[in-house]
Amino acid sequence: MVTNTYDRDGKVYMASKAANVTAKLEKYNVNKTASDRFVHRGQTVTFTISTQMAPKSNESGAELKNFTVKDKPVNLKITDLKSVSISGTPISAEQLAKLPVTNTINSTTGCTTEYVVDLSSLIEATPAGATVEITYDAIVMSDTDYSNEATVTADTVTYEKGNTNGTEGAITIKKTDNNHTGLKGAEFKLLKAKNDGTTEEVSVVKVSDGVYKHALEGETGATTTMVVANDGTLLIKGLDEGTYSFQETKAPEGYKLVTDLKSATIEDGHTVTVDAGEFVNTKLSSLPSTGGIGTTIFTIAGCLIMIAAAGLFFASRKKSDNK
Repeated sequence: MVTNTYDRDGKVYMASKAANVTAKLEKYNVNKTASDRFVHRGQTVTFTISTQMAPKSNESGAELKNFTVKDKPVNLKITDLKSVSISGTPISAEQLAKLPVTNTINSTTGCTTEYVVDLSSLIEATPAGATVEITYDAIVMSDTDYSNEATVTADTVTYEKGNTNGTEGAITIKKTDNNHTGLKGAEFKLLKAKNDGTTEEVSVVKVSDGVYKHALEGETGATTTMVVANDGTLLIKGLDEGTYSFQETKAPEGYKLVTDLKSATIEDGHTVTVDAGEFVNTKLSSLPSTGGIGTTIFTIAGCLIMIAAAGLFFASRKKSDNK
């Protein structure tokens, strides 16, 4: 900034003087966005935190020495700090690697409880008010939803927090007979339609009888086969949007295997849990089981018929010989 000073006669006696100006915003915000907000369990989501560099000093005389970004996620495991940009320009890979990062993970759930990136080393080279943006990846660990709250801590100004959240879907089906009575023992695979027209099997882990959730990559107990509960119900949680099909791989005992697929679509922004309805099996028509009373009756009847036939044969032969 240039200032001019005048004497009593109006003449300029100092033509220019440098004046330091500190950019000051009316409000300092933290904005948080996610690459996907309708997700499946195990999906990697990229999060972006955008804010402004704090003023280098304030009216109280405090000087800016500390500038940190803190995130408190729920049901997420943060895995990788991808980038830090100042006014749209990424810092170098060497600078990024030297930034102090603290990732506190719950040993029981595997979820991140607090994530802190210390950007204090960038204060000197970054003008006050400049846009500061960081991106990182996180894995969705829950089968229902996720959320997180980001804030900035600085010496000279207070920031307003930023929040974002995401949801997941679920799908249900019930195995029944023609009378709508639930059947146990059926096994299914869940197929998801891909953009190229093919399908892929969904990997799941068991939660309880008849309840499964989308598996994490490499998770212990992961399978593509699901068994219905004793009442015939099946629930799969932690799914994202898309068209899913149930494929029966094993029918209940005494029932015919259904080869047709039953499909349902989970839509983003609509009902989170989709009911695919009933999957009806028809009872097999068969002889009584081996060793039962019915088998004995059939065996005796068969023997009697054979004896009668033999008797008729010999009787007719004897009669023929007498002639």
